[in-house]
Amino acid sequence: MSRNRKLVNQSLELTVNQISVEGRGISSLEGKKVFVFGALENEKVQAKVIRQHSRYLETKLESVLEASEKRVEPICPHFGECGGCQMQHLSTEHQIEHKQKQLSKLLAHAEIVPSEWHETLTGSSTGYRYKARLGVRYVEKKGVVLVGFREAHSNKIVEMNSCAILHPTVGNLIDPLRQLISELAAFKDIPQIEVAAGDKEVALIFRILQPLIQADTDKLIAFAGEHHLSLYLQERGPESVKKIWPNQEETLSYRLMDGAITMHFKPLDFTQINPVINNQMVRQALDWLQVSEHDTVLDLFCGLGNFSLPLAQKAKAVVGVEGDAQMTAKASMNAASNQISNACFYEANLFEDCSKAPWFTIAHNKVLLDPPRLGAAAVVENIEKLAPESILYVSCDMNTFVRDAAVLVHQKKYKLEKVAIMDMFPHTKHIETMGLFVLEK
Repeated sequence: MSRNRKLVNQSLELTVNQISVEGRGISSLEGKKVFVFGALENEKVQAKVIRQHSRYLETKLESVLEASEKRVEPICPHFGECGGCQMQHLSTEHQIEHKQKQLSKLLAHAEIVPSEWHETLTGSSTGYRYKARLGVRYVEKKGVVLVGFREAHSNKIVEMNSCAILHPTVGNLIDPLRQLISELAAFKDIPQIEVAAGDKEVALIFRILQPLIQADTDKLIAFAGEHHLSLYLQERGPESVKKIWPNQEETLSYRLMDGAITMHFKPLDFTQINPVINNQMVRQALDWLQVSEHDTVLDLFCGLGNFSLPLAQKAKAVVGVEGDAQMTAKASMNAASNQISNACFYEANLFEDCSKAPWFTIAHNKVLLDPPRLGAAAVVENIEKLAPESILYVSCDMNTFVRDAAVLVHQKKYKLEKVAIMDMFPHTKHIETMGLFVLEK
């Protein structure tokens, strides 16, 4: 292929030979990789080039000429345009198979052999998403307000009417929300809406660029009342979030352990987006760690206490550590509201060496890690100072999970006893992983 040959907007007939980690089909053209969004392995497709790079091409599926037996009809009419999902064209069974295969490849490359692959935790593949950020934009050329996720191939908002993966209350309100905002005087001053749902309440947080006139506030309140929503406004940073409907100052909440624990949270607090998988995940963590009344457990990146409080019901004591002081305060409040007295919480930057922190010197025989995508490099580098007999690692990024696992296995004398993926994010490229590491004698 000539380096100067322009291919953008050209249509290509391609044979797909594999799928990338993100779920894109991979083909080749004259020695150059070609990524095809929406194509599956062993398919022959027609695709249009949308971006041309020096080493690869990005294309958009136009038609499937020869389909894979794994292909299914997407559940959403916006799939292919919307960037919220990447794998609706692949059956959920094969989505899980693909994700486990990707994790297995990474572990093998790092020369890590798990003793056991555990069965995948699964739940509903629709209506599961209880946290989301929806973009809002007025498109002057069309004279319409758009509400939804960004397009798969650009930063534009998708013109959508509903969403099958969102909490049903919100997923069915995309069109009414578009109509509502178009009727506001501030229709150009609302860039996004945050969605946060608990077990009993669904909240919408409208980000506003300037204070609303009373008529606009009244329309929002009327909409919230009609659709049984809690309504919040946010003028600046997270500290500016204010509840305006209903008047009660009740927080959102979700339950764990068959209702034995109630977790309270504010709309912008981090919580797992999939409550069904979260409940299964917490139970599996306790089962794998085999927590008893003799154990002292250290829960790092503890957040609101999602793992800490269930652990505390089984353990002698639990110490939770989180980098955000507000979150540790909320974790303490959740412990108190659930009459849990054997859990305490500390603030610390867990991306730095914390070996001199007072909580670090407490003898903990078991550790739970639930870090963000960056992983827990600083913790695993200093893990021999804690020397726990077992480590339960929950990860939302398989690359950093495998990176940290390699340190634990090859440098710190741990064995990967069990590993599993959890279908926390059906139809998307994201992978949630759980691994149990046991110190070798």
